[in-house]
Amino acid sequence: MAPALLIVSTLGSTLLAADAITPERSSKEKDSEVQLRLSEIAGGNAETQAALEIALRLAPKFDVGRAFDEKTLIQQLRDSPPLQAYALKKVTETSLEATPLVKRPRAYVASATIWRTDNSQAKEGPAGRLQIEVCWINPSPATDRAQNLVRASVRGTWEYYGKVSFLGWKKCKEDAVGIKILISDERPWSVYGRYSDPETQSMVLNFTFNDVSMHGCKDRVDLCIHSIAVHEFGHALGLLHEQDSPDTPPACKAKLKPADIQTPAASLIARMLTDWDEVSVMNYCFDIYSQRIQLSDCDVAAYQHFYGKPPGNPYQTACPIILSP
Repeated sequence: MAPALLIVSTLGSTLLAADAITPERSSKEKDSEVQLRLSEIAGGNAETQAALEIALRLAPKFDVGRAFDEKTLIQQLRDSPPLQAYALKKVTETSLEATPLVKRPRAYVASATIWRTDNSQAKEGPAGRLQIEVCWINPSPATDRAQNLVRASVRGTWEYYGKVSFLGWKKCKEDAVGIKILISDERPWSVYGRYSDPETQSMVLNFTFNDVSMHGCKDRVDLCIHSIAVHEFGHALGLLHEQDSPDTPPACKAKLKPADIQTPAASLIARMLTDWDEVSVMNYCFDIYSQRIQLSDCDVAAYQHFYGKPPGNPYQTACPIILSP
């Protein structure tokens, strides 16, 4: 399928699309139902699964089977430091068939879609923070709490660790720019990065999980709302699926279907910033929906490489950036 016609004005930030969203511009055809659960990663080994749960820092304040407190979620997320893959070396060697884990996990980014003030409708705000508008296409009183959970999840992760602010969060207007979210009972997906700007609908989030492919979320609705929101906003910031990286190890590929590992379109200009990141929130080979709470250290490092580190945030990444074409 040919990619949508894209026009970037040399005099401003006008961005136009000539046809509908294509797979090359979004995760719509890639956000499949295959996210591996911890039990699958552990290969049925209860001891390994328990070790993975401990490594994921599933603190009592995040009881994954219960409702999250939206008013304290932001602080809880900030108190949960990003996950470092090399801290999981022992359990990972067992769970991924003794695949060696190097010390620098890799983040995979569609660099052509990174938001800037000269290529999109993003604005520069106080302290140099990039401001990206967000709106809801079909909000309602029935979805108000879930919408608040999404906003808290984004504030406690991407906003906290990067120099980006997401503004608005109101009902979309006809001339809306930025990220436009449809609430729908289907598989979630997002347009990549700044390609969201010209679309009338650029993200889908599910709050009810009645769709047959989403039934695994029925017993942990709040956690799925949180984890999916963080994952999809990762796409909306320009991050690709980690398993699509050319450095994805055989042990990961063996646990997924061939259709779940795809080569990104050349137009996205995919860049590998570090070594392969097993515990990225963008990686289907490590439970990102049913157990996941925080970003990985290399999610943060890659994000800050493009968007900057916010002033006043004390967290220091340990993940080195090794930019490669």
